[in-house]
Amino acid sequence: MIEKLIKLKQHSVIKNSFALFLLQLVNMVAPLMILPFLSRALGIEGFGIFMLVMSASLIGVIISDYGFTLSGTYQISRKREDHQAISKIIGAILTIKIILVLGIFIALLIMNNSFLNGSYSNNLIILVCLNVLAQAMIPTWFFQGIENMKRVTIYMVCAKLFYIVLVLGFVDNKDDVELVVLFLCLSNVLAMLIALYSIYSCNYSIAYPDLNEIKKQVIKSTSFFLSRAAVSLYTTANTFIVGAFSGVQQAAIFGASEKLYLASQSFTSPIAQALFPYVAKNKSSGVLFKILPVILVPLISGSAIVVMWSNEIMVIIFGEQFSNSGGVLQIFICLTSINFISVIFGYPAFAAIGRVSVANYTVIFGAFIHLIVIVILAYIGEITAENVIRALLFTEVMVLISRILLFYKYK
Repeated sequence: MIEKLIKLKQHSVIKNSFALFLLQLVNMVAPLMILPFLSRALGIEGFGIFMLVMSASLIGVIISDYGFTLSGTYQISRKREDHQAISKIIGAILTIKIILVLGIFIALLIMNNSFLNGSYSNNLIILVCLNVLAQAMIPTWFFQGIENMKRVTIYMVCAKLFYIVLVLGFVDNKDDVELVVLFLCLSNVLAMLIALYSIYSCNYSIAYPDLNEIKKQVIKSTSFFLSRAAVSLYTTANTFIVGAFSGVQQAAIFGASEKLYLASQSFTSPIAQALFPYVAKNKSSGVLFKILPVILVPLISGSAIVVMWSNEIMVIIFGEQFSNSGGVLQIFICLTSINFISVIFGYPAFAAIGRVSVANYTVIFGAFIHLIVIVILAYIGEITAENVIRALLFTEVMVLISRILLFYKYK
């Protein structure tokens, strides 16, 4: 028994799951430490603006990622012994990301000055794009691919803690939204520099980008990008949609509940992230069905507790201004278990049967469903935080059903 536990501890999936879990834990704890402070310091309107900024930033991160979190991990996990090939892949991916961020910057400037009448300062847009660039250049996909997350996780955790210290030390009123974004940029730039250095300390390098390799990477990652862009439509973009149609207060309510939902995902997503390269390499789906019930039982139990005390939790964390927002949190927490099953039956499951692209199609299907519902809600003037989260619940259930049916069809 002891020998089995020792072997299990040394398993690459376990080690990388733990490293990813630690990183996700800090990503969870940092917002839970900062957001209650910000919701009170910035007020509900300032907090709503910050939620809109974060939503726009996350959309930018997804665009600049261009699906490389999945395609890059997949390629590197299969070529990890070929250092020259991996160096070319890294160089090409980073070059593409820089070009995409420049495009995002130009698009945001045009949008703000032409369509939004300069509602947001150019300084804020510059900070948002700098933050997007820093996050885009952190090659987490590389470290996942070589199944060596330990070192970079430690450094990135330190960068997150740096952000917490800056915010708690210098932010104190409703006019400090730009200052909060600046501190976020600084922490991500620090994490980026350390992560890029760590590539060399792992005995790999970043090769000068080759045009053919760049074209090759764009082609390989396009289907992944379309799926991620589709995901952003029914996940990341929702706060932005709520704010655009219903105002910053509704955005604050939706965004606050969403952050708690994302925090709950920090306990589960590292498992799927670590499983993906392992399953892609070994072509075995058995481990998925062993892990699923082990995680699902405590996840559902914890979710039930949060649902019962949702209003109280929102008040304790975000303040009295959020006393009537428990209904949104309840649906978000119910989504946690559904999303976990869906993620397991997504890229890890389809990688095991050699049909990763099928997972992309299910996400695009989900985006299509969500878009229809959002358009209907907009047409009848019923876009609110609660209605949008109900639409998201319906979308996630449809994606889960489609993935299960397709997995057993192609298995």
